[in-house]
Amino acid sequence: MNRDKIEQLKESLLGYEDYRGFLKDYFETQKEIKKSFTQRYFAQKAGFTSHTFCNYVVNGKRNLSAKTLKKFITALDLNGVKARFFETLVNFNQTDDQKEKELYFEEMQNLKKQANFVPISTKQSAFYEKHYYAILRELVVNSTWNGDYKKLAAMVCPSITTGEAKEAVEMMLETGIILAKNGKYSFATENVIDTKVQPFFKKKARKEVFQRSVEVLDEMGPDKRFAIYS
Repeated sequence: MNRDKIEQLKESLLGYEDYRGFLKDYFETQKEIKKSFTQRYFAQKAGFTSHTFCNYVVNGKRNLSAKTLKKFITALDLNGVKARFFETLVNFNQTDDQKEKELYFEEMQNLKKQANFVPISTKQSAFYEKHYYAILRELVVNSTWNGDYKKLAAMVCPSITTGEAKEAVEMMLETGIILAKNGKYSFATENVIDTKVQPFFKKKARKEVFQRSVEVLDEMGPDKRFAIYS
């Protein structure tokens, strides 16, 4: 029964966004199961000469190298998709390069799909998944589209499909970002609160919006560009 707790924790690994948080939960669960469990024991199992290294890693004072990462995976008894996910999560957390973060994030999403793992996104995180969500949030409330998703989609530039517009509105209603009553829409709050969103998501969203904006301006003629800035 106790062993099931560790297996359940490892099953939930693909829902973690911080590998240090997973390690902390792992050590606490092991201690709960077996009072004699210590980080010293784990360090010995992983092949480390210093037992304090694990504590430094969990507390963010040290990072994992490619070599020490492999030792952690072995000591955690991770294999297959879980081992690959943990490795990718470590790289995702430890890199400061935005482009690398995006690549690791995409790899994590692919691994979740392979494992048929469906994470429960927070309201704030869901809002940053597509560049046009913020645009649609304004259009849904402030434009006259009368429930016509084709018309709503046509208002977005660069263009999106009718299905994408419908999916976006449904997401914002489901997560409570916008409200609907008697066929009319309103903001749940004046601003979208994003204090719980990882900086990575916000940077990625801002970058995509900027890139899309440049593309649109490049496609526009001088007359339309002037109209925007006048």
